[in-house]
Amino acid sequence: MQNLDVTKTEAAWSSLGGKVYVPHSEEEYHRLVALLDSFIDEVGEDESHPLASLMEVVGVLIEKYEDENVPRLAEGLSIDAVSENYAHAAEGARQFFVTLSIETDALNAKIIAYADRMGRITKQSNPAEFEAIINDSANDLQAFAHRIEALFPGYRRDIEFTTEGFDQCLKSLDSSTSAGIELQGMRREARKLTETAREVKPKVAVLRHAFVALRDANYDPRLTKAAQRLVVLTDDLNRAYEDLETLALKVSFSVDQK
Repeated sequence: MQNLDVTKTEAAWSSLGGKVYVPHSEEEYHRLVALLDSFIDEVGEDESHPLASLMEVVGVLIEKYEDENVPRLAEGLSIDAVSENYAHAAEGARQFFVTLSIETDALNAKIIAYADRMGRITKQSNPAEFEAIINDSANDLQAFAHRIEALFPGYRRDIEFTTEGFDQCLKSLDSSTSAGIELQGMRREARKLTETAREVKPKVAVLRHAFVALRDANYDPRLTKAAQRLVVLTDDLNRAYEDLETLALKVSFSVDQK
């Protein structure tokens, strides 16, 4: 078992003790939320960041306070339940962008590999391989489109639930009570979601540029058809991101007003 150097620990903690603590009042809670927001801005989704574990600790402290201090709605439905549904839907939407990121990386790698193979042959010198590349490329593009299109209804449903949950909670909160802290939790969920989506947006933009070039080049009807389908899909993804940003701004503005 590793020995704890109490002297070094005391020295390190003296610089953190005033910032990281178990909150016992709403004022302390809000200070801790502000600290977590700054960590989210700095760390984002980088689990290897030196502050990632500290950010997690602060998040746990905030969740503990919320669990113990959030009151119930007048209609008998707990704000905790509303928040849980909101958080679940927001996490579902975030996972859509996580999957999208993985899929775009994989497709981009295939596009690069196909371009490299195509650059080393000609249709006249090696028609069989040329045809195989065209066929495989078209199939991969269509498969990518099919997978993302299949996920889209779930994403839209999660965004709808997220918006409804936020609106329901907002209408039920009394700004004179500690119920307003629930909005802080919702803002964190919205920020996590937008941070993940923001990382994927440039990848989608790069792919859209490639799809447009492929469509306009009109190398083969199969590629042209698949590329056009993906141009439409990437436009839908961009609109989905814009809707998400609008929701995040709405959440943030409402929290500030409260």
